[in-house]
Amino acid sequence: MIARKSILPVFLAVLLCASVAHAQPVKIDSDGICGRILQGGDVADKAIAEVRELFKSPDWKVTVSATMAVRYQIGHALLEAQRFEECLDICRLAINYMAGTTEFVEQLQEYRIEALLALGRHDDALANAKVLYNVASMKGTARAMRVFCQCLELARPDDKGIIDRFKAEQIAGAKQTLVAQPRQPGTVLGSIRLSIADSRLYEDRIAKNRQASVDDMSWRSGLGNGLLLEDRPDEALQVMEELCQATTKGENLKHAIENVARAIKAQDGAIGRANAYIMHNRSQAR
Repeated sequence: MIARKSILPVFLAVLLCASVAHAQPVKIDSDGICGRILQGGDVADKAIAEVRELFKSPDWKVTVSATMAVRYQIGHALLEAQRFEECLDICRLAINYMAGTTEFVEQLQEYRIEALLALGRHDDALANAKVLYNVASMKGTARAMRVFCQCLELARPDDKGIIDRFKAEQIAGAKQTLVAQPRQPGTVLGSIRLSIADSRLYEDRIAKNRQASVDDMSWRSGLGNGLLLEDRPDEALQVMEELCQATTKGENLKHAIENVARAIKAQDGAIGRANAYIMHNRSQAR
């Protein structure tokens, strides 16, 4: 089982979007939902159906609140109750609705990986761990690498040296340079492919987010993250660079620079050029 940060149960009351000054918090009884999921049987089935209905709401405040509930509590409850297929699908729904918030995507993708491992789908778990590496924040990349190594061990048990090779490749790729290096054939990350189903998992979100203005931080970040989750780093980099060029200052520029760095990391399968990009552009975000 993948080690996770402890998450305190909360009765979620989500105040959404500071620009909507008079929006009322949307309350989801996530404690109650989780309790029913853990009861099992028909009670759990009804609770899971209730969660799915939340994602069908036309009210964006409800769907965002549902996503937060899945991230902080419901995803974990589904794993604990061994409702692994439901965890896969509900976490996919949650990613769809908060694709532009990378820290949410990271946690939800970890839940999906853990569900795949529990189902014995080790190859799929490994491929999803690769795209976790792609999409992870720079701060979260070390954790993503640990998850990837856990999946490597389970998916490639006969290849005793594969984890050491992966680590050696990461060390070699950590040298900071702004110059794109030729892609090395036969790398561990490069050998991993998503299934056809997983490579199309976020097509609807990608298509919808393409319609957003080039300077829309949330939607264009979501577009880039969707492409990274489908292992399409070249396209993601183009999106992230366009967003960064359209973002002029403040906290948004800091996020935009990291977005580009994450796409570079996914493109290279290493952190060196990504870190160099952040260092080179850090002064712009101050």
